[in-house]
Amino acid sequence: MMVWGHVARFAVKRRTESFASRIRENISSASSKVDWEDYNYPPVLQIIHYSIDDVEDLQAKSAVSWAHHSYRMLCGTLLFNMLATTALVISGVKGSFLNVLYALFNFIICGTVGLYSFYNGYKGLATNNMSLTQRYLVLQVLFVVFMLASAIAHGNNFNGLTSLEKTDRTSSKLKTMWVAWVVVESSLWLLNVGIALMGLYLVNSNRRQGRPLTFEQNALASPTGP
Repeated sequence: MMVWGHVARFAVKRRTESFASRIRENISSASSKVDWEDYNYPPVLQIIHYSIDDVEDLQAKSAVSWAHHSYRMLCGTLLFNMLATTALVISGVKGSFLNVLYALFNFIICGTVGLYSFYNGYKGLATNNMSLTQRYLVLQVLFVVFMLASAIAHGNNFNGLTSLEKTDRTSSKLKTMWVAWVVVESSLWLLNVGIALMGLYLVNSNRRQGRPLTFEQNALASPTGP
């Protein structure tokens, strides 16, 4: 009985190692087909390589697509924040022009880190590299916190929901404009949160796609007999 148990565990281990070897060969083969030095994204800047067709698995491709939507929504909302802050500063209801510079810095910093995060998630799923997808997950969690804070906070270039408390101090015409900017921007940030969470969930769900099971998982899944 003990001998057969050792033989069964040895057989499972060998099968796992063989399967892992084939997986590594397949990953290496798939990765070698992608020209990662073909820098084509984002448009004009062309800093990284990106093509959704590089991801062969359909579920992983959907995860990359959601991660891409999240990044584009982030950049779009940051641009809207610059526009809203500029309009509010010019109208005289929101501080000095320094707030516009803060909005610009946010766009540059968050846009750059967001691109790095997206690239790690995309390349991690394309090459089945879990360390890359782990970076994406960590950075996206931080972005979700930032998005929630942006949807709520006020002051400087932030136009979150708590800014509505300040709108009563302005004239009726400016108040209407200010409320509109706050509602639209806060709604965009909350939409960002939803899309980012969906991307997080899908990337996390698919990051093990195509990878071999651990020895313990194989031992549990494989009947060893008496």
